[in-house]
Amino acid sequence: FQSVWLTWVILFRAPAKVNNPKSFTSKFMANIWACFCLAFTASYTANLAAFMITKDVYFDLSGITDPRISNPYSVKPPFLFGTVANGSTDEVVKTNHKLIYSYMKPFMKKNVSEGIKALKAQELHAFLYDAVVLDYLSGQDDGCKLRVVGNWYAMSGYGIAFPKQSKFKDMINKEIIEMHYSGEIERLRRFWFTGACKSNVDQQSDRSSQPLDQRNFTSAFLLLFGGTLIATIILLSDNAYSRFIARSKANLTEDKKSPERKPMLNNNHNLNLNDIFHTRREKILEKHIEILQERVHQLETQVSIESLSQPLDDNDKKLTNKSTCLVLPVRYTPEPELSPRLEITSRMPRDDISTQLLLVEQTHTRVYETVV
Repeated sequence: FQSVWLTWVILFRAPAKVNNPKSFTSKFMANIWACFCLAFTASYTANLAAFMITKDVYFDLSGITDPRISNPYSVKPPFLFGTVANGSTDEVVKTNHKLIYSYMKPFMKKNVSEGIKALKAQELHAFLYDAVVLDYLSGQDDGCKLRVVGNWYAMSGYGIAFPKQSKFKDMINKEIIEMHYSGEIERLRRFWFTGACKSNVDQQSDRSSQPLDQRNFTSAFLLLFGGTLIATIILLSDNAYSRFIARSKANLTEDKKSPERKPMLNNNHNLNLNDIFHTRREKILEKHIEILQERVHQLETQVSIESLSQPLDDNDKKLTNKSTCLVLPVRYTPEPELSPRLEITSRMPRDDISTQLLLVEQTHTRVYETVV
């Protein structure tokens, strides 16, 4: 439950109290999840804003006198435009705007279809041609990617020629005038020229909006999968290391419990600290052992003093009557590998516990061998 709550808080940035992870693997995975949430939410917000806020994408030219047409090198990269060679538009530009004509001459096309293809392929930034034809082509375009911009450079009407004294002249003139006043010509123009790509005659909307795609979140998911893989490797390594440490501690504990590894008392009745594992519990035990050693020393001192103060018993009296005995202070020195040594001291120090009293019969010599 705590991990699910932590995941929820990081993803939605909720101001809630959570228990932070303790282990290195958990902290690493939490950081990877936080980076993924940051990238995911940022990408989603950016794409959502681009999807909801649309904008017009086109060159809003004012006409043939636009600075990008009259001076194409004023922008970077240079503005590219052209028209159909040997057409009416070509002749008008050639006659009235020689500099513009010399610039766009390399970009001439054979027909209108080639000009539209070059415009869609972004080989040209603009295509100059008859406004009526361009209105029709933009309204019938399959992808609705064409838009007519700018003002008309010149306006001229279309006419129908009849032979002289034709009987159809007056009839057609009358019909055209009636269609003009009734609005039929305008309706036909809207019907044929507007097409599916125009909502009205003078305005076409070319909006740029794309739905959200999984490719927009590829980097975030790659980050998540890569971080999960690395965290899994770290987790397995951590478990293997923990098992190794636990096995090592178990072996050390078994060695400690075995008789060969038990701490021994040295010659001075002190604990050999080289064979002890300095843990907290063992330090407490060492303290208790030191207290017990001090108590043992006190008891030995008390016993030695009492033995000196006690009178000899009957057996000892018999021994002294038969022979002369000496009471000698003897130092007992145990050795680990050899037999212990008994040394006669000139005097018995009060603080030296290892010095004891020995009753020796003068007429006999006895050798004692002590095995420790």
